[in-house]
Amino acid sequence: MYSDDSAASEIASDDEEHNAFGDESVASEIEESGGDRNNRPPAAKPQAAQPSSEASADDAYDDEVYENEDEGDDDGYSVDFEDDTPASPVALPKRLASPVRISASSPVKQRPKAISEDAEYYSDASFEDESRKFMSASQSTRLVVDLSIPKDSPTRRDSSVLKSPSSPYSNPNSPHVDLKVLSKPMVLAPASTATPTSAVDPLPPPSPQIAVPYPPGVVYMQPPQLLLADGDEKKFSLLLRKVESKFEDQIEELREKNTLLQWKERELKAELRAQRDELKMRKSRIEKKRKRALERRHDHERMVDKLKAEVSDMNDKIHVFQELTRKLEAEKEHLGSVISNVDAEKRTVHERNLALTEKLQSTLSDFHALNMRFEETVNAKLDAEKRINDMLAQHRVEIEVLQHKCRLDVESAQRALEAEIASRTTERLALPENYRLIVAAEKDRCEKLEAALTKQMRELETAMARDALKSEAEVARAVEQRKLAEDKADKRVQEELQTISRERDAIDEQRRELLLSVTRTNARLDEERGKLEALRAQLDVRQMKLVEERAELDARAAFLDDRVAKLNDEESTLERRKVEVTRLGRETFEKTRSLTQRMQNYSEIKSELEKLRAEHETLRARAQESEWKARAMEQEKATLDKTVLQLQQERLLVAKQRIQSRQFLDNARKLESMLQQQNALEQHGLKHCLWRLTSSAHWKR
Repeated sequence: MYSDDSAASEIASDDEEHNAFGDESVASEIEESGGDRNNRPPAAKPQAAQPSSEASADDAYDDEVYENEDEGDDDGYSVDFEDDTPASPVALPKRLASPVRISASSPVKQRPKAISEDAEYYSDASFEDESRKFMSASQSTRLVVDLSIPKDSPTRRDSSVLKSPSSPYSNPNSPHVDLKVLSKPMVLAPASTATPTSAVDPLPPPSPQIAVPYPPGVVYMQPPQLLLADGDEKKFSLLLRKVESKFEDQIEELREKNTLLQWKERELKAELRAQRDELKMRKSRIEKKRKRALERRHDHERMVDKLKAEVSDMNDKIHVFQELTRKLEAEKEHLGSVISNVDAEKRTVHERNLALTEKLQSTLSDFHALNMRFEETVNAKLDAEKRINDMLAQHRVEIEVLQHKCRLDVESAQRALEAEIASRTTERLALPENYRLIVAAEKDRCEKLEAALTKQMRELETAMARDALKSEAEVARAVEQRKLAEDKADKRVQEELQTISRERDAIDEQRRELLLSVTRTNARLDEERGKLEALRAQLDVRQMKLVEERAELDARAAFLDDRVAKLNDEESTLERRKVEVTRLGRETFEKTRSLTQRMQNYSEIKSELEKLRAEHETLRARAQESEWKARAMEQEKATLDKTVLQLQQERLLVAKQRIQSRQFLDNARKLESMLQQQNALEQHGLKHCLWRLTSSAHWKR
């Protein structure tokens, strides 16, 4: 199923994944482990434990599936599945070929001739890769230590290495071997060339012809420097080679075991996949069978439900038919009782007709009484309208009289004002000297005139307000009376119309009932004639009676027709009266319209009167202003007189003060002269006393 090339590629990919770790991880492991790491056994892959866990989980899942399937088969709906197709056999995967001993790709510079022995496991691409890697390694200037293990066996490797003349390990006594290199620090290769089985492999000695540089980022291990002789160095190097070869053989064996384990793991995975596929197919088939069984079960249940529903419907129909038969029998019995009751009703109909005729006569008498009442209401309405018109005319005349009076009063007031204004102007021009007396007299006269005018205006206003209130109240009363009369008339007309319609309906119903009774009696008599031939004589007597009754009914019908004609005539008269009422309403509307126009004129007159009042108030304000100005002039004159008197008094005071100051100055001058004289006398007396004293003293000496 899998070819050798694919297996080799998978192993190489695993090696590359393991070699993907960086230089720092390898260096840290080397520092932690130290030099004893070469003695440890090779560590197994951490990924090798995953397949076992996955396989165990898959096995557990498969066991659960089998258990669930067994339980489902036991508890399921047992049906012979004839339509199910047999399960197709699952092709088991072929066993893998024997694992090939393949190592990771490594430079060819160590053992270039050993590749030819196992060339059957390589393709052309692998040879090209090896040659390209060998050329790149030879051209590089620094030493790259390959930690990978060759794929050949240790016996073949030793022989090939010893036989190859180009390798430095073929002859330990060759001059190319430089034993001083052992004392130099060894460079650890990056982790990309590390094998997946071992973390760190033993390092081969570098070639003596290449100088080992110290690149940055590389960890160096400084071995202890040993001072040995030439022979000891050769022996030590041979021992190192042997130890390295042993470790390489162990690593090779571990790699072979790893490849075998990987091959077995792939086989187990393939088998597990096949078993999983088979389980999935089996599970899907079982699920399909279960679904089909469930569908069939649901179909059977649906059929059972349908049959039950049909049975219940049939039972319901049977019950319905039984109820219908019972109802028909009950109706049959009821019809028999109705037929027996019809004869009794026939007797009651005659009595009812008689009662209806009596009621009709009473209703006609009531209708005549209502017509009389309607005529009375119409007459009352006409009388009320006449009274309203008379009152409106009287009110109109009173308003005109009041307006004329107001106009005369206003004209007289205007004339009086003009005369007063003229008299005032003439008096002011003629008597300028006696202004105070004139102003006082005018003031008294104006006050008297004002009081008289205010009284007249108030009286006129009160009279106008009273007249307006009276007129408005009368108009409102007239309008209300008119509305009430119209409403009453309309209500009465409607009531009469309703009574007429009711009477007409009652008459129609009576006629219909009579006709129905006649038809019913005729039908019943005909049926009785056909059924009862033995009672023919009795039926003839009854027929004669019925003929008489029919004649009476026809007479009554003619009477009722005449009455209906009369009612129609009365209705036409009522309509005429209604038209007259509407005409009267229009006339009243026109009258009210004229009244509103007159009221508007009255309001205009009132507004003119208010304007006159406003003008009178302005004149009054001007007169008051003139009085205020005169008072102000008088006050100013009085203040001027007072100021003149004050100035005269001040002048007198100043003159008095001047006289007093002059007197004071004269007295002061007199006092000064007297003081000077006194001082002079005193000085002269002192001098005389001193002379006497001096003279007396001189004489004494």
